[in-house]
Amino acid sequence: ETRQLSLSDTICRIVGALAARPARLRNDGELFREDQRRLEEICGEDEEPSLNTCLWIASGLGWLAQVDNTLVVTDLEPIIALGRVARHRLVFDCVNRLTHNAAACRTVTMLLEDLREDAWYDTMEFVGHAIAHDEDKGRPVLKAMGGHYEYVNPAVSGREESNLARALEEHLFWLGVVERGECDRGSVIRITPLGRVLLKQLPDSVLRDAYPEPSGEIVVQPNFDIVVPRQEMDPLLTVPLDQFAERMSSGQVCVYRVTKDSYLQALQNGHDPAAFADFLVRHNRGGDLPANVRATLDDWRGGVKRIRLRTYHVIETDDPMVMLDLSHRKRLVKYLEPVNSQKSVRYRGASRAELIRLLEKEGFVIE
Repeated sequence: ETRQLSLSDTICRIVGALAARPARLRNDGELFREDQRRLEEICGEDEEPSLNTCLWIASGLGWLAQVDNTLVVTDLEPIIALGRVARHRLVFDCVNRLTHNAAACRTVTMLLEDLREDAWYDTMEFVGHAIAHDEDKGRPVLKAMGGHYEYVNPAVSGREESNLARALEEHLFWLGVVERGECDRGSVIRITPLGRVLLKQLPDSVLRDAYPEPSGEIVVQPNFDIVVPRQEMDPLLTVPLDQFAERMSSGQVCVYRVTKDSYLQALQNGHDPAAFADFLVRHNRGGDLPANVRATLDDWRGGVKRIRLRTYHVIETDDPMVMLDLSHRKRLVKYLEPVNSQKSVRYRGASRAELIRLLEKEGFVIE
């Protein structure tokens, strides 16, 4: 069983889903049920690693942030600019930083020269050999042990063996550093080519052929369906589709459909229609969009009824004579516009505090 780049790919799919639609958080920090279900379609809570673990890693990377009670994506462009292996390396480094995994990685790295490529090893024998190797390489230091002092190897502790075994079964497996298997009812592992690159900090180009970048092509059809081969598409690039279209089916091939309602909803959510049209043109297989699709998108965009909501501050009085007096004050008249000539005016061009100061200087009492 092998994971390869699946962890970083899953995290990117979660980040893409949150970029399209941020998730709401309850006061206890948990996701609202609707958002939980939406994200569990990508990674279930019962899977390994779980949805919460993936969100924790993405937050540790700085890809996600909590703003008030909302979980949002910080900046998508720098992540999109990275290749698949580069993203996975960031995830690998982040997991090492946030867990006790770094020590296990150092231990395994020291053994790489002694390990045959593609060879399988019994897990517990591997752990025992690694600990013994650490003990041989470690430099003893003098430590107080109860009422006396002993030389102790800092590379070896009572928990070292269990920590390494757990890392091999969990984190290093999730990260694609090791593959797991069974032989004669026993657990076996082997170091993957990806693992050697990550542990030895070799350049990403070594794995270019093993993990090619997705083509990023979609197929825009005249019926407004958009076909997305999942294996050929960066999950972060589908964000505009999740914003402007409805997902009709998922799987190895996802089908989206752009409708007038979904398009209008995207505009109401503040998304850019020009950027969406540009995305379709850049990624559509064969180049330009079907003529009817382009014309319809232009019509929808041009037919949007745009308005602006503004907040005005209003000055009111029950006495028409006071309003008449106010309207003729030279210091104030430039800030005032009539609403009801007898009882109210609105003001702009001055802050509330500044206007209160001016009114009080003119002898008015602010209620």
